[in-house]
Amino acid sequence: ADGRTIAFQGFRDGSYDIWAVESDGTRLRHLTAGPDDDREPAYSRDGTRVAFSSDRGNGTNYDIWMLDLRSGALTQVTKDPGDDYMPSWSSDGAEIAFIGMRGREARVLAVNIASGVERSVASPSGRADAPSWGPTGELVYHTSGAGTSQLERAGAALTEGENAFAF
Repeated sequence: ADGRTIAFQGFRDGSYDIWAVESDGTRLRHLTAGPDDDREPAYSRDGTRVAFSSDRGNGTNYDIWMLDLRSGALTQVTKDPGDDYMPSWSSDGAEIAFIGMRGREARVLAVNIASGVERSVASPSGRADAPSWGPTGELVYHTSGAGTSQLERAGAALTEGENAFAF
């Protein structure tokens, strides 16, 4: 978030945990620990919170969780029985976008942090990945399937005739 600290998922001690390290390689530290599988960390824009996907507490599906770096408090943000993954913070920190499996369909969703209310952003055909907020509050995401790969916004293709990769 501040350009000096990098959060990442690392597999040590038998599970994935969230770690942080300074960009110069110093101050490696655990942010989460335990038998749960914690993945895909994303800093809030102000650098005070980290959202991540985890199977913590149930071991059967992934939800979006939030770690407050000031207090150490962990909060479960989503609770749907479908997998929720790839969190991305809105620029104002009020919402987290993510990919959520609802039934057999992968949707691009956003959840309001204060209320917990989810809203559907898009229901792309095929696999959806890597939602990312733009400067005007729109979400861009990656879709793939049947030999295609593209970036989309609100169901409309942003790329054509080329492979787009979600990073």
